[in-house]
Amino acid sequence: MKSCACPALAALLVTLSCDAGEKVVLYGDDSYPPYAYLEDGQFKGVYVELLQAAASRMAERYQLELVPTPWRRGLSMLESGEAFALFPPYRRAERTFIDAYSIPLYRERVVVVCNDRTMSKPRQRFPRDFGDVTIGVNAGFALSGVLVAARQNHSVRIDEANGNAVNLRKLALNRIGCYANDSLSIRYTLRRMKNETPHFPELDALTLHEVAELSGEEAYVGFSRRASPPFKADFIKRLDATLQALQQEGEVDRILARYGF
Repeated sequence: MKSCACPALAALLVTLSCDAGEKVVLYGDDSYPPYAYLEDGQFKGVYVELLQAAASRMAERYQLELVPTPWRRGLSMLESGEAFALFPPYRRAERTFIDAYSIPLYRERVVVVCNDRTMSKPRQRFPRDFGDVTIGVNAGFALSGVLVAARQNHSVRIDEANGNAVNLRKLALNRIGCYANDSLSIRYTLRRMKNETPHFPELDALTLHEVAELSGEEAYVGFSRRASPPFKADFIKRLDATLQALQQEGEVDRILARYGF
């Protein structure tokens, strides 16, 4: 099926030529800077730019649209089959509604950072010494094995919020004591928030203390088990080959450099 993007949606869609091939919509997290996020009506980020580059090379066969969505909603759409694909989930056995993944987009480093108040008390080991601390995570965030185990045995308290910015402000206000997420994402978001005019003054005094590396997590494009158009296998094969070529050419490093990394 061929389709042209509606002009009214142009601000939210990354759309290629309307006379290209099969239309494919990839949904992406709208609040995960620097990887995928919505800013001033534009979908931006490292993964967005990487997939744009892939889309350009695949345009003869597939017309890609990258559509931002809240992460939890995106997972729900993927589970129901309303969404064909979503980026960037980690691999998790419990997400049985995902039946295929692209090759890894990038390997993220998931850490726990804490504020000054939390670290005013001697704490040597995570999670053993953090039983009195509430740890913030993004809603729908795939917890690492360390956090899952700590939550199950009640050695830590987990609090969910919608996105990096909300969690960092809660950290600055001492509403949570620590925050778990990708290291680049945390630091990039805090840098942007401190440079915004106006901005929340409590952020100026926020110092992040990295206390633990939870895991290295590879991020993917995940495909819905309930969405199986006839071109699915071919699309995944072509996307993987295109992403691999871009990665070998150093495209990921060039994109990261544009975001200050």
